[in-house]
Amino acid sequence: MRALALWSLALDTGLRVSELAALTIKDIFVEKEYRTALVRAGKGHQDRVVVFHKATAKDLKRWLKVRSVLPGSTSALFVAYCRGKWGPLTTWGMRQDLAEH
Repeated sequence: MRALALWSLALDTGLRVSELAALTIKDIFVEKEYRTALVRAGKGHQDRVVVFHKATAKDLKRWLKVRSVLPGSTSALFVAYCRGKWGPLTTWGMRQDLAEH
């Protein structure tokens, strides 16, 4: 589910891997009318809002449901289990995930 949400969002919005890695749960809005992600300090160190399709919102909602029960204190939207704990998914981890898929 994480990979589906991650790559749906990436393809739908054109976000860079570093921008995806920096997203937090609070940056994503998946309500019916508002399907947006707040990108903080993206290219040019400026904040911007990107809009995504309702199919991507559906994928993100499923991931957020799974994400809400994972242990750990990180607020990162995309997380991975590494070295015995849950932490933010790194840009390297995202590239590895894409290569596997």
